[in-house]
Amino acid sequence: MTAETEVYRELQKHLDKMPIGYPATKTGVEINLLKAIFTPQEAKIATHLDYKHKTVDQIFETAREEVGSKEELTRILDEIVAKGGISRRRVDGQVQYAVIPFLLWGVYEQQLKRLDPAFLQNTGEYLMDEMGYELATSKLPKMRVIPIEESIKIEHRVATYDELRHLIELAGDHIAIQDCMCKSVNDLQGKRCQTTERREVCMSFGYLADLYVEEGWGRKIDQKEALEIVRKNEEEGLVIMPGNEQEPTFMCACCSDCCGMMMMMQAFPKPAEVVGSNYYAEVNTELCTSIGTCVERCPMDAVSMDNGFASVDLGRCIGCGLCVPTCPENAIFLVKKEKEMVPPLTEEELFDTLLAQKSSLTGRVRNYSMKTFLRVASRLSD
Repeated sequence: MTAETEVYRELQKHLDKMPIGYPATKTGVEINLLKAIFTPQEAKIATHLDYKHKTVDQIFETAREEVGSKEELTRILDEIVAKGGISRRRVDGQVQYAVIPFLLWGVYEQQLKRLDPAFLQNTGEYLMDEMGYELATSKLPKMRVIPIEESIKIEHRVATYDELRHLIELAGDHIAIQDCMCKSVNDLQGKRCQTTERREVCMSFGYLADLYVEEGWGRKIDQKEALEIVRKNEEEGLVIMPGNEQEPTFMCACCSDCCGMMMMMQAFPKPAEVVGSNYYAEVNTELCTSIGTCVERCPMDAVSMDNGFASVDLGRCIGCGLCVPTCPENAIFLVKKEKEMVPPLTEEELFDTLLAQKSSLTGRVRNYSMKTFLRVASRLSD
């Protein structure tokens, strides 16, 4: 192993200790991905960052051997941010930096304006290997599904963290809209999305929205435009997937023909076990007339026709609610699960919980070994 490769291996090991790890592979594809983002000096500096944001003063305390001054450190950190390698936020006038996961509104998504075929090929290989297993088998998912507004009855008493309007109101004037990374990648590869022609469907909130606007990855929008975009997303059949926090920093609008996580969920025999959701669909057979719109709308193939009526496979239903508003007979509806999943309050609390679970056997979905995941991955590559 060369001295340069060792620098990147040390960064890989450091990132793998984070709440959402960055595991090694036999092929070394994870090192190639790091080399595409970080120079050797930047890689060394990144090992002094944590998933909890730190000020330049705090980082300089341990990184002073890598740089000559705090000013130089700030310049280098901002250069890494511009390449999408780390995060930056401002709190009480102080600029803070942190390492971020590779996927799920992390390094990969921040390559939106730097799309490169080699990087995408390496990412695909990594996702079909250890990185995919890291994401797919965490007992506490990084993302969750919340039902579209039209699918929820008033009597359900929806918790605010499951209510779209509340999440948008919570963000105040810190909202950004950006092109969907998954759809942009498909466009680059000549695969058009079959669900929508729009690309501005995914949102960021809070400090992440500010970062996306500052770096030119997205544009600032107000709450009115955000709600209109959400309405169009729901109408066209996109699944609403925010971060798994009560105060999320992002909200994806996903489809099963573009979104990598959706396709991975779809490939599992029981997607409901690998995604966070508080609802499932149920059919009133007395009202069902076998029209089949619910079958067409379901992104998880959870609805089928059985003995002349729609039938829901609860192992596959993720509670998105897309099947509900298009049923002309109002025969399908959402039911709230008896055991409610209450998300952590903030992104930092989510990461704290993930880290605490990481070394525990309970931190993984027990039914899915690496062997099982590889079978799922093989379906995706077919």
